[in-house]
Amino acid sequence: MAFNDSDAIFYKLLGHQVDVNLRVFNSEIHCHSLILKIGSAYFRKFLDSADKYATPYDPNFKYQYVTIQDDVPSLEVAFKVKARGVKPVETESFIWYFAVKSMIDCMYGKPFILGAEDFDLDYITQVADFYARNKTLYKECMVHVAGRWKIDRVISKQDKELRMRVIVAYAGIYEKLDIANQGILGVMGRQVMNGQHSLAHKVQHHAMNSTSIASHYRSLYDEGLATWSAEVKSLLKHAMRNKLVLDNSRHGAGQGKFKDYFLCAKVKDSELPWNLREEDW
Repeated sequence: MAFNDSDAIFYKLLGHQVDVNLRVFNSEIHCHSLILKIGSAYFRKFLDSADKYATPYDPNFKYQYVTIQDDVPSLEVAFKVKARGVKPVETESFIWYFAVKSMIDCMYGKPFILGAEDFDLDYITQVADFYARNKTLYKECMVHVAGRWKIDRVISKQDKELRMRVIVAYAGIYEKLDIANQGILGVMGRQVMNGQHSLAHKVQHHAMNSTSIASHYRSLYDEGLATWSAEVKSLLKHAMRNKLVLDNSRHGAGQGKFKDYFLCAKVKDSELPWNLREEDW
């Protein structure tokens, strides 16, 4: 199948020409080997490995990879080898393409928007786990997972270590909400003692009209910025903080697609599930 330049995604890097063509099913990603090697142990190991050979597929690229699926639905963007051919099984191909592209976006520091379905995050996590341990992408995923204020969890019970890390991040969010609640109750108590009930009425009103806990706090925060004490505003500000760096939807906690989410989970470098001092991950 022939590809046009218009079908490909191009990444720019000042002073460098693209030299890698990643063909993910029927879509192409043109990027830089320098960025791939910096961001992924997989590409550091295999881009220049000894088993590579010259191919006439496209002389404009030094490296050319195509999708291979030996065990559907797992996916690898592997060097084009004769034994495997060039036609992979197209199982959920667009989702895999989006996941690979999101990983490359992260390496370049480009923002991307997750879809409404949880499987987007699941596929991105699988791709990131295979190709690289990327600090930014790991923290981004943790903010999404820990901040998902629902009963059902997206982490398998069998992955006990990862579940414990999610619980720690979840507890950090809970602590911020608990501190905010104590502050709000303190202000409410002082108001009631002085014969004022405005804050209590606002809390009750928003609780009855909000569709989720996160949207309830969002309503209190948005209305309270202009009318409440500096103490309460500061407490709510910590709970409403948005730690996402790759999402450009401009939605915050309790808004839009994040109506059920708090986005204030904090993940320290020391809490990453790998050793940052290791040269290879």
